[in-house]
Amino acid sequence: GMNATPVRGFTLDGAEVVPPTTRRAPLSLRGEAVFWGAQRISPSGDRFFRARASADGQHAVFWGLETGLWLWRAADGRLAALGPGGHPRFAPSGALLVFERTLDEGAALLGGDLFAVDLTDADWPAVALTDTADRIELAPSLAGDRLVFVTPDGTVMIGRIR
Repeated sequence: GMNATPVRGFTLDGAEVVPPTTRRAPLSLRGEAVFWGAQRISPSGDRFFRARASADGQHAVFWGLETGLWLWRAADGRLAALGPGGHPRFAPSGALLVFERTLDEGAALLGGDLFAVDLTDADWPAVALTDTADRIELAPSLAGDRLVFVTPDGTVMIGRIR
């Protein structure tokens, strides 16, 4: 068997980081479609994968092989295409979604920037967090007001969202 001890995390100010309370969302992938309970929430005409729910259980995000990222809200069933993107992550509070948009030429990455969607804004605009020509930002993650991402050479970068 395996013995595991949770690792405790701390902010730069010394406060302990506590994992968010997660409400179990009835999100599932069946075949290549995304379901919330018995209701299909992904549109037809694409193959979907990597569905994930926000910690508060209010939103879901998933990738379409041809159509990119999709965002769905449980309260009213609103579905919105976010377009090209990948590696979506919700803030622990459920109020923000971050993701990457990359430009490639087959196997070579040519560019990459990070975007955020304020889920408290009724219009859900995707706003650029980075706009750099000299660096490719990938795989964003959120911890409080901190944004963590990596570059293709493995450098880990940390920034603050305001």
